Amino acid sequence: MVESVNQRLKLLYLRDYLLNNTNSEKSVTRKDIENHLGNYDIKFTRQTLHNDILLLRDYGMDIKMEMIKNKGHYKVITRNFDTKDLELLIGSVQACKFITQEKADELTKKLKNLVSGYDKRILNKQNYISIPRSTNNNIFNYIDKIQDSISNNMYISFKYFHINEKKKAVYNKKLITLLPIACVWNDYNYYLIGYHGETLKHYRVDRMDEVEVFGLFWEKEEIDIQKYVKKLFSMFRGRAEYVHLRFSNYLADVVFERFGKDIHVELDGKSHFTVVVDVEVSEKFFAWLCGFGKGVVIKSPEHVVEEMAKYVSGISNMYRKYKYRK
Repeated sequence: MVESVNQRLKLLYLRDYLLNNTNSEKSVTRKDIENHLGNYDIKFTRQTLHNDILLLRDYGMDIKMEMIKNKGHYKVITRNFDTKDLELLIGSVQACKFITQEKADELTKKLKNLVSGYDKRILNKQNYISIPRSTNNNIFNYIDKIQDSISNNMYISFKYFHINEKKKAVYNKKLITLLPIACVWNDYNYYLIGYHGETLKHYRVDRMDEVEVFGLFWEKEEIDIQKYVKKLFSMFRGRAEYVHLRFSNYLADVVFERFGKDIHVELDGKSHFTVVVDVEVSEKFFAWLCGFGKGVVIKSPEHVVEEMAKYVSGISNMYRKYKYRK
């Protein structure tokens, strides 16, 4: 008698059934397995089931077999990802602005399929906040090209755009050529860092279009990506400088979160401390400092102090003029 195709697939069907219907708390009986596999015209005995479970264990599955009220019970104890792992991963996907809503939902569905049906119901109860997202449907294709170029020391070219007040994409006139170094996350966006000539620059990946890789090879200079990212504020470009800042003690958490705990700190009286940090001086940097009100002050260099004063004064003057116009 020729063995049926489904009979030869018995181990795979058994594996899928255990993964989809059991967890560390919920098991299935031999009768449950028999009824399920019977739908595929698969037959087995108590001994062959036992042998199949041992084979799946040898394959690496953590399956527990136990007798409860004279019935054999089977369940998968551990997996590569548990529900808490997947909650974090799904939350990260849903918070990711650079991918479209359609892609976020597709990835979320795939992640949910890594747990049993019981645990999937738990994950389905999670609510996620709707956020503004990219509408660039080619982004994953572009990321593949970028990663290939980084691995092979190849250049890329692309068009870069911004969204105007009419919600339309406005492209830069010139095609950008870049030697990619790395991709990094910053403030929920995904950025490409690379050399434009001899200058290190960064671009939001979701604002790139018509990405192409071409075969000019060049030996890359090793750079400290972490150091580069730390001195940027929401990836707004500015002038790189060392700035001496004086903070109130209650802002210590914020400072260490922004610059890391490896920065040198000097106590300044009982209620303040000072740091010298390497940042890109820009309006975004000044706006970040303004968020702490009187809790921070720039001590030096003097020209940065003056720039900060002009920035604050400019905002104040703008509101005064607005008040008088009314």
